[in-house]
Amino acid sequence: MKPDETWDKWAEWLGDVTQPGTIAKDVVDMRAGRRVWEGFQTIVGVAPEEARKYSTFHTLFNGVYIRSRGLAVRRQVEVDDDVVSLGRLLDRISKGPRVLTRDRYLARLHPKTKDMGTSSSTAWSGLERRRSIPQLLQGTWRISARKPRRSRSG
Repeated sequence: MKPDETWDKWAEWLGDVTQPGTIAKDVVDMRAGRRVWEGFQTIVGVAPEEARKYSTFHTLFNGVYIRSRGLAVRRQVEVDDDVVSLGRLLDRISKGPRVLTRDRYLARLHPKTKDMGTSSSTAWSGLERRRSIPQLLQGTWRISARKPRRSRSG
């Protein structure tokens, strides 16, 4: 597979959950924050009525959670050139969709199993193997002409 600077840049933006400033880390942190908030809501749900009625901490915690979620979402929808975000990645993919191919994906993420999905999953989906995202977006993927089998019971 021929190297591609754009693909490498996108992979760097995605990163992994251990790299601060990557899309993966930000999304995992958002999910972790949600789990903490859900746990706190469970605790509040079983707290005595007095504690729930006059809970300054509960009010503060909910406000902090809501603001942090808003900021996290806002960060991921940015498309400016100076940010790494899901919005920017999707924007760049829409402007250069030919970078995203099945072969490049397999070469990068599954180098030892390049034939992954070439028989069963491709046959199951009825889609041709070597098509690019622009062809998908333009609706030019060819679907298998095979008709689904009818059930004999019905």
